[in-house]
Amino acid sequence: CIEATHSFKETAVLVAMLAGEAVQPDAWWVLVLAVSFVLNVVLRLQAPAYLAARLPRRLALLIRPGIGTMLHGQARYFFGYPRFVGIFGIAAARWAAFNDLDRALFN
Repeated sequence: CIEATHSFKETAVLVAMLAGEAVQPDAWWVLVLAVSFVLNVVLRLQAPAYLAARLPRRLALLIRPGIGTMLHGQARYFFGYPRFVGIFGIAAARWAAFNDLDRALFN
């Protein structure tokens, strides 16, 4: 159930980003993708848990991960990035067919 929820959330983020780009084409999607990637990597590396172990106890209680965070972290390993495979596969096929990067993602 956690895996399906996380997969749905990540897919919704990706679809919202691509839909925004389809409605109003510009370069903002690159920044959104980069920020999303950096935040995912920071959280996947368990940076809050690392900081909580090194901060004074009173401050550590504010960012200490709970069981939900730990389960969510495990779900991200298995269901985080596979959502990109289909979209990148379609884009690569369209780029190979049309030899045009703009037509690779949009009709």
